[in-house]
Amino acid sequence: MAASRAFGRICPPGNALCGKIANVPIPIQLHGAAGMANSCGINASIRHIAALRRYTRISGMPEAVEGRLVLLVEDDLAIAELIVAYLSRDGHRVVHAASAEAALATMDELPDLVLLDLGLPGMDGLEFLRAFRGACLAPVIIVSARESDEDKLEGLGLGADDFITKPFSPRVLAARVAALLRRVEYESRFRDGESRDAGSPPTLAFGPFVLDPGAGILSRDGQRIALSRREFGLLSYLVLHAGRSFGAAELHREVWGLEHGDLSTIAVHVQRLRRKIEDDASSPRWVQTVPGAGYRFVGEDRRP
Repeated sequence: MAASRAFGRICPPGNALCGKIANVPIPIQLHGAAGMANSCGINASIRHIAALRRYTRISGMPEAVEGRLVLLVEDDLAIAELIVAYLSRDGHRVVHAASAEAALATMDELPDLVLLDLGLPGMDGLEFLRAFRGACLAPVIIVSARESDEDKLEGLGLGADDFITKPFSPRVLAARVAALLRRVEYESRFRDGESRDAGSPPTLAFGPFVLDPGAGILSRDGQRIALSRREFGLLSYLVLHAGRSFGAAELHREVWGLEHGDLSTIAVHVQRLRRKIEDDASSPRWVQTVPGAGYRFVGEDRRP
């Protein structure tokens, strides 16, 4: 416990505290068993908060300027306080929940990013991710001691954007958070029309599909196809560079906005994307694997 006290004093569950790191106030919100609530209806609540955020942006009302809101779901207090210290130093607001149930009960405001442990008391981290991702597309970084490929693939398959294995460097974690938030901000501004001066990309058609990068919509024969933010970004990038092959590291950098990370997330997202757009995912027509090179999108007039 001595290590954890170095990052701030310990308060009873459910209380707010303000620790000090190098004499800098750090707002921390702790939620323990007393703060747990039934998660029924959480999807509707998350959607309601998302609608309010969209109204704020459209109506011109300013959003908070003191930093992005990061939800940290971590039951190890020492690790939580370490993460809070580094992210707060970067100007982010951090809400800490010691369990998935507490995290679901604290969403008075939709987070800009979630840091999620998997080995949580009560509801498992993957269960939380499934419930959260069903209603919100905010980026999620899993930070866990689990190292198996199965856990990584399941987490990424459920919609996590990155997977960091414990033990980890807090500086690297903070850098990944910053990079992911920058990427999300860019995508948001692009879709909101703030990059119109540079020219919006045209609507693209291939086979029965119509891809609108500016609106973030993929449709097939007039019916919209539900894609995650990462799936849409990956498909858009490949379509806009049709015929060119990209390795996993390059896609991770250009689409995810990250220089480092678990590159297996690329294969997971490609597999999920194929299941949604290919007639036969085992023999893909559009997004093909290039042995030794990576992946490429093959347009109407280019077949292997």
